[in-house]
Amino acid sequence: MADDALEARGGPLADAEVAAHVELTVGGEPVEMDFLLPTAGGAVGAAAVPTQGCVPVAAEPGRRTPRCVLEFGRPITALAATPDGSTLLIAAIDAGVSTWRLPEGSLIHGFEPPPPVTVPDARLMQPHPEGANAIAIRPDGRQALVALENRLLLYDVASGRLVRELPAGGVVRGVGWSPDGRSLLITTFYDPNVRLLRPDSAMEWGRLPVGREAASAAFSDDGGLVAVGGESGLLALSTPSGAESRTLTESGRAVAALAFAGKRLVAGRDGGTVELWNIEAGRLERELATGTSSARVAVHGDLLAMTGAEGTIWVVLLAAATDPEIIKWHRQDLLALAWAGTTLLSGDAGGRVALWTY
Repeated sequence: MADDALEARGGPLADAEVAAHVELTVGGEPVEMDFLLPTAGGAVGAAAVPTQGCVPVAAEPGRRTPRCVLEFGRPITALAATPDGSTLLIAAIDAGVSTWRLPEGSLIHGFEPPPPVTVPDARLMQPHPEGANAIAIRPDGRQALVALENRLLLYDVASGRLVRELPAGGVVRGVGWSPDGRSLLITTFYDPNVRLLRPDSAMEWGRLPVGREAASAAFSDDGGLVAVGGESGLLALSTPSGAESRTLTESGRAVAALAFAGKRLVAGRDGGTVELWNIEAGRLERELATGTSSARVAVHGDLLAMTGAEGTIWVVLLAAATDPEIIKWHRQDLLALAWAGTTLLSGDAGGRVALWTY
C-alpha cells in the first residue's frame, strides 16, 4: 500500500490486460472485488466487472436461451442502451456503471466515480450497499443521466467522464429524457410532483402535480405528452407545460413504470399488473397479471417485454391479442429490462445480465 494505492510486484505481463482479485479487511470487515486492469496504453479497465466478458450460452432445443451472459455476482439495479443499440450501460450494487459494446457484449469502460460527499460526522454514517436507482440515455446517445440515491449525475457516454451533477431534490425514483434532449423528467420519493429540468443549466422549468407522491413519468415519442403515475394509483396524461391534462384512472396500485408504444401507453403497477391503454380513446385495452411484486417494462417497436414472477420474462406482440411468450431462464428475480435494437437485455438479483436475440 502506497499513497492510498495498492501495489503488486511480479514478472512482466505479456497481455494488454489482466484480471485481478483483491481481498482486503477494512474496519474489521472483509472487502472483495474483481478488477480488469490495463497493462498497456491502449487497454481499458474497470472494477467489479465480469473479467471473462459475455459468456456464450449453449442453445437448448425447444427453449429460448440467451446468446451470452455477463456474470457480475451482485444485484443488477439498472440497464440502459443507446438508441442505435451499440452500447449497453449496466449498474450493479457497489460496482458503479460500466459500458459494454453490443452485440458481442465486450467491455468498453467504466464510468468515473462521483465526487465524494462531505458529511458532518462520518462516525454517524452507516455503510450500506450502493447502486444506481435508474439510468436514462439522451436520445442522441451522447449523455447518460444516472440516479444514484439522492444524486443526479450527468455523464459523457463515450468517455465515461462526469459532465456535471444536477440537483436531485431527494431520493430519486425515476428519470427520463425528452425526445429533443432539452428536458429531463425527475420523480423523487415523497414528492407529489414530477419535476422538469434543463440538463445544461440545471434549471427547473416546470412541475406536474401527481397527488400524494409521483412514482413514474415518461415522455411520448414526439414529446407532446407526458404520462405521469402516482403512488396512489393515479395515471394521467399532460402536456409538458401542464396547461392541459386528463386522467385515465385514479384506481389501482402504484404505477411503478411507464412507457409509450406509439399510440399506446404501457403502465406497470406494483403487484405485477401491466396495463395497455389506448391514448386517443383513453381506454384500457388489455391487462396482464405477471405475478411479480413490481412490474418492469421495456418497449421496442411492437414488442413489449415485462418482468414476471420467479425470474420470468413476458414478451408480448402489441399488434396482436395473442398470449405472451413466457421465458423461464433466470433463477432470481429480475430487477431491470431494456432493449438495444433487436437485443433484449435482462438483469437479475443474482448479478446475471442476459442478452437475448429477437
